[in-house]
Amino acid sequence: MTIGNKIYELRNKKNLSQEQLGNELGVSRQAISKWETDETIPSMDKLISLSKFFDVTIEEIVSYSKIKIEKDNTEKYKNIQMLIKCFEKIGLVILGLIALAMLIEIIVLVVYFIKNGTLPM
Repeated sequence: MTIGNKIYELRNKKNLSQEQLGNELGVSRQAISKWETDETIPSMDKLISLSKFFDVTIEEIVSYSKIKIEKDNTEKYKNIQMLIKCFEKIGLVILGLIALAMLIEIIVLVVYFIKNGTLPM
């Protein structure tokens, strides 16, 4: 989505004409038209005004499309899934070590019992 597409979309959501938006921002209808057709781009001060007027971030106007946001979320989801799998493996290793320690303790007790005929208390 281009900057022009985003401005057009935001303007239409508020049911404003190009002239009405131009009046709000202190620019001509032609300037709005050029922005929306990507002939020119708004200056930084006009981007700030657009962002305040439409209650969106400048970043939303100039760079991020829904597709990019969805892709970022997909990457984050994959990273979280990978992290969960790592923790599951770590958990299994810890459980295995605990089981091994218990087994060693049982063996030590059996050997002690065989050698002394009684269990230590």
